[in-house]
Amino acid sequence: MSEPGKKPGSDGSTLEVTVFSPRHPEPAPFSFPNAMSVGEAAQQVAQHFGYAAGTPTFKSADGEVLDRDKPLRGEHVRDGAVLELVDVGGGV
Repeated sequence: MSEPGKKPGSDGSTLEVTVFSPRHPEPAPFSFPNAMSVGEAAQQVAQHFGYAAGTPTFKSADGEVLDRDKPLRGEHVRDGAVLELVDVGGGV
């Protein structure tokens, strides 16, 4: 449970991130449970940006492609991160 005066998710249960994609360079904010898999989160973002097919994941600011099967926190995604939507199959 969050402390009074803290925003929801500020207890570490959710991550607020910003994501952009190659075809939609205007970034969009997203909020995900930190235990959600990278693949699940990337799929939600792909749908938001209008991508119907592919195998989406994220690339970190330092260029590391994140493992779709691991939880966001397991891939060291932090609150406030800026991520790029990429397709490990090459379609995004």
